Amino acid sequence: MTIGKRLRDALKGLNKQSLSEEVSGPDAFSVRQGWNASEVAATLDPSRLATLIQGAKAGDIQDYLTLAEEMEERDLHYRSVLGTRKLSIVGLDPTVTPADDSDTAHEMAESVKQNIIDRPEFAELVTNALDALGKGFSVNEIMWDTDRTPWRPARYEWRDPRWFDYDTVTGRKLLLREGADKVELPLYKFVKHEPLLKSGLPIRGGFALVAAYYHLIKSFDVAGWAAFVEVFGYPIRVGKYGKNATKNDIDVLKRAVRNIGRDIGAVIPDAMAIEIVEGVKPGGSTDHFEKLARWVDAQLSKGILGQTATTEGTPGKLGNEDAQHEVRLDIMEADARQLETTLNRDLVIPYINLNFGPQEQYPKLRLPVPRPEDVNGLVDNVSKLVPLGFPVKRSELYAKLGLTEPGDDDEVLVGGSAPVEQPANSEGAPAKEQATAGNAEGAAAAMNAASEANDELEMIAEATEWKPLVKPLHKAVAELSTECNSYGEFERRLPELLARIDTTGVTRALALDMFKARALGDAEFQADE
Repeated sequence: MTIGKRLRDALKGLNKQSLSEEVSGPDAFSVRQGWNASEVAATLDPSRLATLIQGAKAGDIQDYLTLAEEMEERDLHYRSVLGTRKLSIVGLDPTVTPADDSDTAHEMAESVKQNIIDRPEFAELVTNALDALGKGFSVNEIMWDTDRTPWRPARYEWRDPRWFDYDTVTGRKLLLREGADKVELPLYKFVKHEPLLKSGLPIRGGFALVAAYYHLIKSFDVAGWAAFVEVFGYPIRVGKYGKNATKNDIDVLKRAVRNIGRDIGAVIPDAMAIEIVEGVKPGGSTDHFEKLARWVDAQLSKGILGQTATTEGTPGKLGNEDAQHEVRLDIMEADARQLETTLNRDLVIPYINLNFGPQEQYPKLRLPVPRPEDVNGLVDNVSKLVPLGFPVKRSELYAKLGLTEPGDDDEVLVGGSAPVEQPANSEGAPAKEQATAGNAEGAAAAMNAASEANDELEMIAEATEWKPLVKPLHKAVAELSTECNSYGEFERRLPELLARIDTTGVTRALALDMFKARALGDAEFQADE
């Protein structure tokens, strides 16, 4: 049976009502409850964590998913770095590429753009799909609008991962919990994202599995730190009474000592005294709690972001000033490609099949990750190539630099100099506006003379046939550029061009033109004299 035949048979079983109704919504009387107050982190200890992790690896994932949710609520650093990795993908601009150049392919691509990625619900879907980075998988139910054509997603409902389980045979087939049973997910109703963060079962790929160990260490560390501060951090209040003090006097002093921490004041007899003694400092260093907490945070940053520079200020190649991306570029590209696969499989293909029928090829939804340009290297190489006759599109260079070409009326910088402001006269008007008619005539004459000189220089340049002279240079540079794999290699090998090409013709032409230009300048100078 062909793929098209199987798709057509599957589509026959679909109807408008099944696509628009909720399949996995919350139910107060089932295992899928909207309010879930179950806790794991509050009673977590090494033994409980080991049991929980072993259970998750064996297919009992409910407590593990609860802990994964709680870690994002309890640990600000884990939540921050995980959120940073998610937002690096959410911020990308999605595009749609037609399957081919036919009118039908372009029509389908435009339909996907208008009815899926241009709608505000799509950004929310991308955010919720990336919940899989922490837990290993995420599920969003598609609520189709079938009251109009084309049928399109009206909204996407994020579903609690604890409402699902994996099959006990392969550990890869996601099933919906329905009472004591587990049922298969209906066709075209779910966007199921399972990022390949490590090889193996999807449930063992989420960051929460490895972060759980660090969360436990940090929890014990911070609790011990708080207990330490409570014992040794507060000043000690010492009450002193004389040898003739009565029991009532001593009781008064005790109450004053107890209350002085809250009331910041106390009334005691003259014969008594209260002394505030600085907290006791045990021997040795006391910053080990903070060091351990920072070390744990650094491990999470490296594991999730691929580096610690943007979160910890780590010096080195990715220092705070030089960091180009909070998430390593290769990690962003991998996350984007994997999410593309999910969205094309579970959203774009169903949309096309429902509205255009099964296709041999489908439009591709893309999440392109922009790569940073080495602007300094680009400008340096262009400045070296252009004098050698290597043509460069000016519009392309402007685009690479992020600039727009100036118009006729725009003020521009020329020769690296800033525009010079004209001095103002005593009345505040620019001196240029106060120029006399005589000065204007002199300036016009000077401009005409300069124009004539420029015309003669252009005639000298145009008299030389430069194209055949420069062509060997151009060819040699082009060949060298194809042989090199980087700007650095190209720059190192530029001296080779002198040995590969004959520059006699260019040198002679330049020398003759320079001689003519010098002669023209001398003649103009003598005429002025």
